[in-house]
Amino acid sequence: MTPLVTIFLAVFVAGPLAFLLLLRLAPSKRRSIGLVCLVVGSTGMSASLRYLSGGWGLDAFYTLAGVGFIWLAWIAVIVFLAQRFRQLDNRPLMRRWTAIIGALATTVPWFGLASARMMTL
Repeated sequence: MTPLVTIFLAVFVAGPLAFLLLLRLAPSKRRSIGLVCLVVGSTGMSASLRYLSGGWGLDAFYTLAGVGFIWLAWIAVIVFLAQRFRQLDNRPLMRRWTAIIGALATTVPWFGLASARMMTL
């Protein structure tokens, strides 16, 4: 399986599923703090892999792990925002639209990757 197919499946299947699983948890102050910690930790891991590993761009593992961590932070930010919207308005319509738009938003990085790849070919 080519790397782009693997990334495509991860982004369009695993990303929305991870978002929906995290969104199922009832919003609370404790969960919000947990999401913020996930964002900060994932971003920190990505930055440390980028600047401290020495293998960024040379070793596929470090590069993909760094991108994966920043993508996980992206998903956590979207979950955080969706939960905040749900706290403001807990009607079924808001619950449905935050789930749909949030799941779609997890795929946004794919379009950046596909655009960058298209520009380099």
